[in-house]
Amino acid sequence: MGRRRAPMRFVTGDGVDLYYEIIGTGDRVILTHGSWGDGNSWAGVVETLAAGHEVVTWDHRGHSRSGDGTAAGSFQRDADDLVELAQYLGGLAFLIGSSSGASIVLKALAGHGADIASGACVHEPDLLGLLDPSVHGGALEHERAENLRVIEMVRAGDAESAARYFIDEIAVGPGTWHLLPEKSRAGFVTNASTVIDEFDDVFDPEPVDAARRDSCGDRLTITRGTESPRLLIAVAEELERLLPGADHPVLEGTGHSPYRTHPEMWYRVVLDQIRSL
Repeated sequence: MGRRRAPMRFVTGDGVDLYYEIIGTGDRVILTHGSWGDGNSWAGVVETLAAGHEVVTWDHRGHSRSGDGTAAGSFQRDADDLVELAQYLGGLAFLIGSSSGASIVLKALAGHGADIASGACVHEPDLLGLLDPSVHGGALEHERAENLRVIEMVRAGDAESAARYFIDEIAVGPGTWHLLPEKSRAGFVTNASTVIDEFDDVFDPEPVDAARRDSCGDRLTITRGTESPRLLIAVAEELERLLPGADHPVLEGTGHSPYRTHPEMWYRVVLDQIRSL
């Protein structure tokens, strides 16, 4: 396996300085993290992936080493950054994303799938706007209120409480915050302000361009866990209806972050998808 290269920077077309790292050699895999996190979110799986692949991790604009939150962007802006990074590196890559990172990957595929991706595997995109309010209205309003509560904490300057509440009460489950590595918790606190710009994207009723959303065709895999928040399961089920050409494996016993909690299972699914191309 190739050694990790020195930290690298990439300047986007609008002048934002993005941080990325590359480890390993072989076919390229680009990992796109979720809300609050950064490229270190993948620490538990990157070495295994790098045993047979060139693995790229990166920090979204405004996150950790790509800024201090002041340059944070929307899902579409992050998707544009992903496209620019992939084109800068050259060639095709297998794209992987989780949560908002999954949403970002889907948006990148919608416009440029054939240009940048050999395939993609995403876990539980947080595109709640896909859900029918007549079916999920009460749960969606509760989710919106909970997210607004987090944003109020951030604006009040209590980033740590906001991050802890988001992890324990919204995204994963009670007690998860204290199980996270200290470095991950610190990163979530640092990146807390970025959730403000992402709020509207989560509830956008037209989150993926319907005319182009299947641009990756049968090279797309959308996974979900059996123990995940029910709205995220519902989003994955809706995507199964909208994207019947994709694979939709269910990861038994896992939740919203299987690459953290069940890395071997997650890796086997991802590797199977890469090998099937």
